[in-house]
Amino acid sequence: MGEHSGEAVYLRENVTYLYDGSFEGMLCCIFEAFARRERPSAISTGEARQISLFEERWVESLPIRANRVFNGLTQKIGPGAARLVRILYLSEQPEKELIALDFVRRAFQVGRGVTAMRGDPAVASASSSVERALAEAHQYKGLLRFSDVGGVLVAEIEPKNRVLPLLAAHFCGRYRNEAFLIYDRVHKEALIWQDRTLRFEAVDNLTLPPVTGEEQETRRLWRQFYKTIAIKARENPRCRQTNMPKRYWNLLTEMQPEETEMPGLPAVR
Repeated sequence: MGEHSGEAVYLRENVTYLYDGSFEGMLCCIFEAFARRERPSAISTGEARQISLFEERWVESLPIRANRVFNGLTQKIGPGAARLVRILYLSEQPEKELIALDFVRRAFQVGRGVTAMRGDPAVASASSSVERALAEAHQYKGLLRFSDVGGVLVAEIEPKNRVLPLLAAHFCGRYRNEAFLIYDRVHKEALIWQDRTLRFEAVDNLTLPPVTGEEQETRRLWRQFYKTIAIKARENPRCRQTNMPKRYWNLLTEMQPEETEMPGLPAVR
């Protein structure tokens, strides 16, 4: 990171950083704070900016600066710390940029082993945000449902966090020889796997073709299977909601009544 890492003192807070919303941009904001020895009052994207009485400063996204921060974390603190910052960026935790800044500052003060310091406020705040994002991604590994759309598997999700990068390795490994698309309705982006090549694309709206009769039959059979294996005497609604929260139900085939056929509703694969 340079001479201003470690025990550098933050001298001012009456400034707001604005950046382009990218991971590299967030790392550049961290670089800026270290270089100027300051802790901004806020770090936000241009779209998320709020009226402020403080000075606003645009922080340009420069790969060379972002790499210095990320490589510094990886080499001096450890890959775990760098991974924590990357996942923190994917979270929807309010003020995640400031949380990342405080964590990185603490990391360079303490060194290796910082991620185990759960009693430290900066580490605890970053770690808890990351754990929530990872937990949501883990839920989708079991609750995501695909539909066959013209030979391509398609699924839609509505996550709180930007979980697509966290799901990529799991589904690309599981469906290595398939072509599939997972669309995040909330963050308007798609994970696309085709010809064993992965890419992410911004998609404002995903319009799927009408469901075929074969697909409808697959959904019916899956709902029937779900009902058949259920043990009536052992139903536990509270336990089910713990493992399958209600916010996922609108995209789960098995949770839809037989007479309801939602055009975009995925079937299980």
